[in-house]
Amino acid sequence: MNAREIDELLRSAAPEPPLPAGFRCEVWSRIAHADQRSLAARFGRVAALFTRPVPAFASVAVTVLVGAWLGLATAPPAKSARLSYVESISPFLQQHTP
Repeated sequence: MNAREIDELLRSAAPEPPLPAGFRCEVWSRIAHADQRSLAARFGRVAALFTRPVPAFASVAVTVLVGAWLGLATAPPAKSARLSYVESISPFLQQHTP
């Protein structure tokens, strides 16, 4: 007997153990549960939330309000109209930029 015949004989003699009754069902439930916990599934659920009109509008409104607040919070202090006029005509108060 050569090695190929021995391999075939061993394959034919190896019994396959019977699977438990709910094996396939349990495997598929584990796969489904793993898919639900994946990062892609979580991102998909969040993205699906923003396809509805109310959450989409709310997120845009919050973004605009936060942007306006940051724009006002970081803006330089406003000068009074009188000070701006005096700076524009007085050679001593003009700020020279290089």
